[in-house]
Amino acid sequence: MNPSDLLAVEAEAELRATVPSDLLDQMTKPNEYQPVNPCLRVAAYSAQDLLDEMVVLFRRALSEARGGAK
Repeated sequence: MNPSDLLAVEAEAELRATVPSDLLDQMTKPNEYQPVNPCLRVAAYSAQDLLDEMVVLFRRALSEARGGAK
C-alpha cells in the first residue's frame, strides 16, 4: 500500500471513529427532558473505552504498515 493510500484509509477511519464517539458522549449527558440512566452511562463509558482502544490499535497497525516500530 502506498503512503497516500494509507493516509486516505487513516482519515476515513478517524472520521468513522469520531461519529460513534460523539454519540456516546451525547448518551452520557443529561438533557432537559430526562437524566441519564446510570446503567446506560456505564455502558457508554465502557463502549467509549473500547472505541479508544480500537483507535490506538488501528494507529499502531498503520504505523507498522508504514515501516515504523514493531
